[in-house]
Amino acid sequence: MAALFTVVMLASIGLPGLSGFVSEYLILIGTFATHAWWGVVGAFGVVAAAVYLLWGYQRVFHGRATGENATMTDATTKERWVIAPVIALIVVLGVFPHPLLDASRRRCSNSSSTSLRAGWTSDRVQRRNTVDPLPGDTAGRHPLRGALALLSRRRWRAPR
Repeated sequence: MAALFTVVMLASIGLPGLSGFVSEYLILIGTFATHAWWGVVGAFGVVAAAVYLLWGYQRVFHGRATGENATMTDATTKERWVIAPVIALIVVLGVFPHPLLDASRRRCSNSSSTSLRAGWTSDRVQRRNTVDPLPGDTAGRHPLRGALALLSRRRWRAPR
């Protein structure tokens, strides 16, 4: 049980190679691109969450079990088979997130073009592709480009 919890906890912390890293990275990069101060606050939040989760893990899973916890059994084989696909998905999405990012980019670009056709405007949406190229982005087709463009949009305002 402790090993299963450890994998999920490390994904929540944002360990590279697990699903939480991709989301935290995209959010922090997008925040730093638009509001650097809030990016710093978010980075401190990530560190504080890591400290809190590691502290909780130490208190729950290390040391002698007392009271009712002393007789508790570990996860059964059935429970492990139920949790195994979740652990596999955490690892797969951390190592290969492109299918999910591509699907979300297509959906978000469709919704933003629908909003533009309906008359809703935003200075960031009207100037598409305003995100600076990422390091190594020679062709302007970096897989994170669309996600960063979505993260850097400002508030919507109704037309006058």
